[in-house]
Amino acid sequence: MRLRAKSSFLDRLNRCRTDLHRFSREIMLFEPTGQQSELFDRVQFETWGPMSERLRGIGVASGQGCGKTSAGAVIAAWRLLQARGAKVVITAPTMRQVRDIWMGELDIRVNNADPELRKFIKVTSTNATVCGDRSWKLLTMTSSRPENVQGQHRSRMTIIADEASGIERPIWPTLKGTLTEPDNLLIATGNPNERDTEFFDMFHKDLGLYHTLNWSSEDSPKVDKAAIEKLAAEYGRDSDIFRVRVLGLFPRENAQSVIRYEDLLYACRHKVKAEAMRTPTSIENGRPTKQIGIDLARFGGDESSITVRYNSAVLMTKHFMGAEPIDVLAYAMDLQKQLNWRNEDTVYCVDAGGMGQ
Repeated sequence: MRLRAKSSFLDRLNRCRTDLHRFSREIMLFEPTGQQSELFDRVQFETWGPMSERLRGIGVASGQGCGKTSAGAVIAAWRLLQARGAKVVITAPTMRQVRDIWMGELDIRVNNADPELRKFIKVTSTNATVCGDRSWKLLTMTSSRPENVQGQHRSRMTIIADEASGIERPIWPTLKGTLTEPDNLLIATGNPNERDTEFFDMFHKDLGLYHTLNWSSEDSPKVDKAAIEKLAAEYGRDSDIFRVRVLGLFPRENAQSVIRYEDLLYACRHKVKAEAMRTPTSIENGRPTKQIGIDLARFGGDESSITVRYNSAVLMTKHFMGAEPIDVLAYAMDLQKQLNWRNEDTVYCVDAGGMGQ
């Protein structure tokens, strides 16, 4: 494809190569919101910042309607035009999300951009190419299987994982494994629907390894505030639905959870444990409750376990695989001696139902 772009446009495009904000306004004719500008800052740093300070990963947990897809389309175009042979991969759990929604947004952004840009980028429902060069392109794939993403290893590559909460854990090592080159970048975006996901881990367990942003719909000028108030009235501002759909925060607990995650964290605090050990819970004799719980198992993959409780505080747990019941009991009695608990103060609770133990 032979380009006949005006030299003034090529000059502007070259000047925008190091400035994503300028590229957005002058080339894409796109005015970002404050939230989108913050994301642009992170992407620009990961593209042109000191190599030793780059994290090579960005997570955006967003409430509904904040414009993560439109911002992602601008970012994809900018990263694609950084150098000849650059590559952008768009992935999501479903093909509808990838092609109908994401590529549809990219097509809108390119059509609304400076007309000269259309001489460079050709957008279809499944990919986008630059200057007709098939090695210089944006491509789409679903993240339903690891093999769909495998083999994507090259320099100047960008992976945009959309609806990241819906991407299964086995896929993530493959996504992260593509970041073998120092100038590669992973951007994970989506509504924070689930806790048991790698997307959740980016904002919690792995916090500090990635740039993370939380976008609240209340802070976005793109979202109808009347719709927000309706959600607040229906579900309450403290509900998980409001947290996810509006505040861009992960739910406090999974729908299948028996115990809330925040309650577990609170129960693990040292002060709570110390207070539980200090206050007697037995009404009859006023003495502290000292219990050793034992769950016996012998065959298969089940484990025997011991739990030591002082009042409402769990002091320790111990698990045994393939152990004889008598050995588990001996270990529990040894624990009692180590704790200096007298027999008359200690209660053993043994669960051996169905085994005849």
